[in-house]
Amino acid sequence: MNASRSLSFFVLFLTLFILNTFFVFQTGFMEDIDRRVYEFLFVFKSAGRLRISHWLTFPGNGATLYVLAGLFILWFVVQRRFGAAIWYFASLAGGFQLNAFLKICFERVRPVGYDPAYLPHTFAYPSGHAFDSFVFYFLTLLIISGKWPGPLRVLTLFLAVLLVLSIGASRITLGVHWLSDVTGGLFLGAAWVFLNLVLVKKLKEKDL
Repeated sequence: MNASRSLSFFVLFLTLFILNTFFVFQTGFMEDIDRRVYEFLFVFKSAGRLRISHWLTFPGNGATLYVLAGLFILWFVVQRRFGAAIWYFASLAGGFQLNAFLKICFERVRPVGYDPAYLPHTFAYPSGHAFDSFVFYFLTLLIISGKWPGPLRVLTLFLAVLLVLSIGASRITLGVHWLSDVTGGLFLGAAWVFLNLVLVKKLKEKDL
């Protein structure tokens, strides 16, 4: 994908994030949908469903992503791919800090949750699990799959989409995020990935 197309996708997903944010904080449109989804899931809550949701949310936990990211960075260093290691670290760290900063800026309160023992103490918007997992899994795929056969790249991309959507859905199912928190995290995560693609392609063009 060339820089201009990556830039177009960045603008698209950033626009979707801005619209999502507007509908959350400036209108009652998303608030009504959020509460309907929350109440619908509350009716069907069960110990089994909560257990499955805990399993699904694990690949998006901060500790999980930090450990995996550290292993990949170590792998890049061992392969003497120092530029890839630096770009990978900077992209992930910058994205994670951006999401944490926006949470503090928006200060959106989480729903009460279906499991009192499992309620994060950070703000809700945008979803950290949705954003962080999108950024981590897609940036990782982009950097390691460059020489893979086309069908394998398509398959792993499809699996990554399923994984990230499952992580986002688990946060709603656990009752610790509103639907719009997750969509906001996904839109922002996609925008961040494409922005980094634009930057790295521009740097390559300038042989930096």
